[in-house]
Amino acid sequence: MATSGPVDSAAKTAVDFLAKPCWEILHPKNTACPHHLATSFVDVFLRGVKMYGPLYLALALVKKRKYDWQSLKPTLQAVVRTSTFVSLLGPGSLVITCLSYHFMKRHNRFMYFVAGAIPGFLAVLVERKERRREITIFMISVLLEQFWRMGVARKIVSPIKYGEVILFSLVMGVMNYLFTFEKECMGNSETAMGLIVGDKDKPDRVESALQRYLGFRSKGSDAAHILTGALKGFLIGFGIRAGQWLLGYVLRGGKASSKGSPAFSELMKQAARIGSFLALLVGGTRAVQFATKLMNMNKRAAAFISGAVAGASSVFYPSIEITLYIIAKACEAITNVGNKYKVIPWPLSSRHFEKFFFSFEIGMGFYGVCFENPTMRRSFWNFLLGISGGRLDLLPQFTRMASQQLGYPLVN
Repeated sequence: MATSGPVDSAAKTAVDFLAKPCWEILHPKNTACPHHLATSFVDVFLRGVKMYGPLYLALALVKKRKYDWQSLKPTLQAVVRTSTFVSLLGPGSLVITCLSYHFMKRHNRFMYFVAGAIPGFLAVLVERKERRREITIFMISVLLEQFWRMGVARKIVSPIKYGEVILFSLVMGVMNYLFTFEKECMGNSETAMGLIVGDKDKPDRVESALQRYLGFRSKGSDAAHILTGALKGFLIGFGIRAGQWLLGYVLRGGKASSKGSPAFSELMKQAARIGSFLALLVGGTRAVQFATKLMNMNKRAAAFISGAVAGASSVFYPSIEITLYIIAKACEAITNVGNKYKVIPWPLSSRHFEKFFFSFEIGMGFYGVCFENPTMRRSFWNFLLGISGGRLDLLPQFTRMASQQLGYPLVN
């Protein structure tokens, strides 16, 4: 039976539109719900293996010196776990959506929140415990950005010039303060902050090599600490962007560029901006710390000011995505500090909080896919489409069509 999908012109009323079977409006290429859901799960699982397999194996090969079954077994288990995790999210949401149309026979916005929340809870149980907090923090940054975009679209909030730079400066001040006085509460952010702040008496291998190359003879020199840190930051930033281009070049089979990819000259400008951002962030943090030491400033004030002043370097590469992710990491560290001093109330202190909060995040995320799709970050939406094999593409069209016919307010 042919169908024109979620925008069928025959659906002139809400009753006619919602009376259509779920296969006609949600998965027109496959009329059998069980078969559609089974194939969706398998396909998304294989896509997860294809995406995470090479990444996890590459990390394992870099970290491990002994390559045998016993050493690689945990890596393969991690690939299976993560692939199962992503395959539960998309197809799981479609399962509940189909069931709701079979049994409820109605269009209810709360239904889409539930359709995301239940698979989210099941998926996080599958994922490794050490990764649960990491993905929860990532989803916090995604939701913060989504709420911000929704507010801008509804004209509830208005962007201000250099707003992301100001936010980044403030949150970097908080992160540097926490790193200085509550380092054990930083989680995996401690490594990144350690690269920024460094240790002038114990420079890492990169900084040691740069100091020898530049001819610094005195170990523990403040000038060497600041200058080599800035150079290391530039090399890291420039190398990350150039490496992304090089990887794309290899995947394109040697083609210089593809549709949507920047020209080489533009790529160099982007790499230079990212490199300048990280150079001033690292070098600036160390320089301001040195200046506050000469001024004999209060150590707590100096820690915050050092990070905040250096955070202004983001003017070279302003990014609301990066800023919101750092805010989420700061919230994680602050929560750890609260747990340390036992000032975090229940349920935030519960060991099950992450599971339920991630469930809430996925519920809100799936709701955003359905009803707030125009305000979603395009790169994140494209990721969702890619990992789901395009199966989510019809959902926003359908939900918006049904909502318009039922008189729900929408944002374009």
